[in-house]
Amino acid sequence: MWSYIAITPGKLLLLVQCLVLAWLGVRLMTDSLITPSQLNKQIITQQDENHQLSQRNMRISAQVEALRANNLAVIEERARKDLGMIQKGETFFILVD
Repeated sequence: MWSYIAITPGKLLLLVQCLVLAWLGVRLMTDSLITPSQLNKQIITQQDENHQLSQRNMRISAQVEALRANNLAVIEERARKDLGMIQKGETFFILVD
């Protein structure tokens, strides 16, 4: 009348592993689902960042082209700004607060 199911340690371990994997699967699926509104916000943010980087790249390209063309005004500006150079006859002042 009564039939017993023999649960060996191997079967018990397999059962526990299946339960843990099922629980993890449910957690990962429910926690990682991205709603369309969140995805749209991420897309807009990335598009804004891409636009800013594209503008920066265009400015840098223009500077490179001006330097390649030996534009003396651009070369002088870069030397003053980046290297702290001055022309002969100029006086350099450092103001300390």
